[in-house]
Amino acid sequence: MMKKYALLALALTATGMFAATPASATTLYTPWQEINWSTPTLNTQIALLYDGFDASLGTLTSVHFQFTLVETLNNIAFVIPGFGNQIVGNPTPLTATATIFASGAGGLLTSTNVLTTPGFIGTVLDNSSINIVGTASVNTTIATDLYSHSADLSGYIGGPKTVTITLNSSGTQSGSVTNWVLAGNTGSASGTASIRYDYVTAIREPAILGLLGIGLIGLATASRRVFVQHRVG
Repeated sequence: MMKKYALLALALTATGMFAATPASATTLYTPWQEINWSTPTLNTQIALLYDGFDASLGTLTSVHFQFTLVETLNNIAFVIPGFGNQIVGNPTPLTATATIFASGAGGLLTSTNVLTTPGFIGTVLDNSSINIVGTASVNTTIATDLYSHSADLSGYIGGPKTVTITLNSSGTQSGSVTNWVLAGNTGSASGTASIRYDYVTAIREPAILGLLGIGLIGLATASRRVFVQHRVG
């Protein structure tokens, strides 16, 4: 009988420990969702569509964004047709300067770059075309993270989600040109935008499960022995 009570106490202790011990959190990561994009202008918005977090996987704890941008500024010159080839940049080289502002993910990611093309001195052809006479570009990588303790992540759960990238630029030209030449700037941008989710699942401690199992097996064995002894007696 003493053995029975000892094993019963062990089983109850294991059960109590199992009930009192909280589940441990295991952090898991979804793969990066990566979208390549490009635009022929520096004043635009690009809407990118991603999969939202699948709540059946667990509890969403953080959202990670990473954008890479390649921004290009072109210095351009155009000769009014019929006036022949024109010499520009003398005595002051022809340049274009622009400030390019990019933002994404609701303003969580931002970058500002100032580009200036090399000074141009030379001939612009009377060919009824816009001539690119200088180019400048910059590569930028920006990233940010949202965590459940500091932000509401519900907007990233379930269904398709849209992340918007906004580009704005303002620029000026300077340098010597003739009356028959129009100067200006154009630009383009391209890049990669990525998003990833972190989440947790609940898992009980294996050691507690093992202890509970031992206690229950011992209890069953002790009960069987008592039953047999009772019948024999």
